[in-house]
Amino acid sequence: MIVLAVDPGDHGGWVTDSLIGGTLPKDLLSYHELMQVFKPDILIVESFRLFGSKAQSQTNSSFFTCEAIGVLKLEVLLMEGGGGCKLVLQAPSVKQYINKTKYADMQKSIMPCMEIPIHKDFQARKKPGVSEHTYDAAAHLLYWQMNN
Repeated sequence: MIVLAVDPGDHGGWVTDSLIGGTLPKDLLSYHELMQVFKPDILIVESFRLFGSKAQSQTNSSFFTCEAIGVLKLEVLLMEGGGGCKLVLQAPSVKQYINKTKYADMQKSIMPCMEIPIHKDFQARKKPGVSEHTYDAAAHLLYWQMNN
């Protein structure tokens, strides 16, 4: 079973349950490619809500994060015909409830995806290395692991 956690956004982070992770560029095709490379059984995604206090700062925004979540939701729907993938949406706030010690250990253990052989097109398009967004995805993975 493969579990994939994603923190979508302009520089989206991702991590698998085997602690392989990375950062995606602001490119919707990269989210599709990520799903094609790993074909997860469970996909954990940080959800998005626009709060009134943030609405002014989002004026003229293209809401790329929402578009990326839409791509991931579509990928899950398309995978259902071939055995399925369970989608788990988590609020950004769940990160405050994780075990800080386990989280620190997990951060140290994440192996950047550039160190594994993956689809060459995906390899060329991804942003190298682990970012803060990768760590956010790891926090969502840890929260899911703590509750399942």
